[in-house]
Amino acid sequence: MRQLGAPVNEVTMNIAINCYCLLNRVDFGFAILGTFFKRCCEPDVTTFTTLINGLFLVGEIAEAEKLFKKLLSEKLCEPNEVMFLTVLNGLSKAGHTLAARDLLGFFENMSCKPNVYAYSAVIDGLCKDKMADDALHLLSRMIEKGISPNVVTYNSMIQGLCNVGRWKDVKDLLQEMLDNKISPNVCTCNILVDAFCKEGMVEEAENVF
Repeated sequence: MRQLGAPVNEVTMNIAINCYCLLNRVDFGFAILGTFFKRCCEPDVTTFTTLINGLFLVGEIAEAEKLFKKLLSEKLCEPNEVMFLTVLNGLSKAGHTLAARDLLGFFENMSCKPNVYAYSAVIDGLCKDKMADDALHLLSRMIEKGISPNVVTYNSMIQGLCNVGRWKDVKDLLQEMLDNKISPNVCTCNILVDAFCKEGMVEEAENVF
């Protein structure tokens, strides 16, 4: 682009960083970050969010956490909902569930508040770690804060309860979905049928449909 005389600005460099990160070449992404400083350009929240996501994509969980904490402590940029969600997703998917839960609590006290996607990410992580009570508590907390769960939230919760054999809680949660006018989808049905069949509960599996 420079050879063609086309201008290179912050937007262009952010796009390039994102491309490299999606190709699992976060190292090249950081090289472009160096170009920001050489050009006296200021990287923004999009720049750092993209790099954090790139680190998570290549399994550099500790480095992603380190960069995020550095941004907060040195106030290099103001984190937004997308950045928090990126970190929550990355930690949860990597199995760092308690760290994700703690971060969510920190997020709740920020000016930008967590949304349904943030809560759902942490609930999913808790359920995968068979921490059903913690997940149920978090579900209640988000509702108390006026954030309505969606079908993805409920599916994660139902899967988690099925995994630990808490069938009454599963039934109660399904009723709660209906009361909140949230229709179970094909994923909900698949979760239930699979769980019932694994437990030899054939009649219950048939009744799903």
